[in-house]
Amino acid sequence: MNRKLKSALLVTLLAASVAMPGSVFAQEPVKVFIQNERVHFDVEPAIESGVTLVQFRPIFEELGLTVEWDSKTNTVTGRKDGLSIVLQINNKNASVNGETKVLEAAPANVDGNTVVPLRFIGEATGNQVIWNESARQIVIRSGPERGSGNSATVSDPYFNWTWGMSPAEVQATLNQKPYIQYNGDKDSYDFVLYHNRFVEENDSQLAFKFNSSGLTEVAYLPVLSSTYDEIYDMYGEISGTLSAFYRQDDEDYLIWSDDLAESFYKQIYGKDRRGMIEMAMGSENLTIFNQFETDTYKASLLFTNEGTLTEPEYKMGLIYSRPK
Repeated sequence: MNRKLKSALLVTLLAASVAMPGSVFAQEPVKVFIQNERVHFDVEPAIESGVTLVQFRPIFEELGLTVEWDSKTNTVTGRKDGLSIVLQINNKNASVNGETKVLEAAPANVDGNTVVPLRFIGEATGNQVIWNESARQIVIRSGPERGSGNSATVSDPYFNWTWGMSPAEVQATLNQKPYIQYNGDKDSYDFVLYHNRFVEENDSQLAFKFNSSGLTEVAYLPVLSSTYDEIYDMYGEISGTLSAFYRQDDEDYLIWSDDLAESFYKQIYGKDRRGMIEMAMGSENLTIFNQFETDTYKASLLFTNEGTLTEPEYKMGLIYSRPK
């Protein structure tokens, strides 16, 4: 993708309303989401020998399982719609509907709380478990195979709408009225904006774009006045999650204002990539862009500065668009 095309796309995305986020360092706690909702634990999830262990009751209940605890045998049982999962502390053998399953790690007792292997629970309940290592984030989700381009539905962890939906159908899925609605003439697009809470629980907006055939574009817009570091980290986190979902390398495009600017910043900052990016963006010489494609839609993620070096206004954007 050449620079002129990237820059044109960036302008188009921002004009259509878009903004979004980035990465988290290894010291951060592991965050667990079921679909777009964060699961909260009294005991922080921990990774032991590559296996994520979480407090059993919150994860079972959030997945819709009823919970039974037998203190005599240190056994926990979860039940739901003909499904029975039985685990025992310090025992690597679990039972799913009476069939023995060997766990990667045995359930354990941590400060009086029973922790169990998360991936096993997620997959035993028929869900997909997506791990974003750089963000230390796990998403448990149902639906079609991740990264599938065979559906008209945007079905990754961030969005789940179907192309062609009417404004009324979109409103019904959100169960709220839009706070901004623009109705153009017959040859123009309609825009509808809603208040939203994203998986990271930030205040945000959802922007929908329609034409005569229905929904054609969805944009996620965080409402943030955050620092560069906060936005950069958020961008990296979402980029890593999408890369895992679409089974592709997490590759950012650095969109430089010109070849001279690119050469100058790389020469001055050398291996300090983050410092280089911050200064170049603050000076309006750089935008970060990432793109994911399937047969039925394109997801475009970007990070830019709409302000100045002395008064930056960092923005994040994630837009899903339907191919013409």
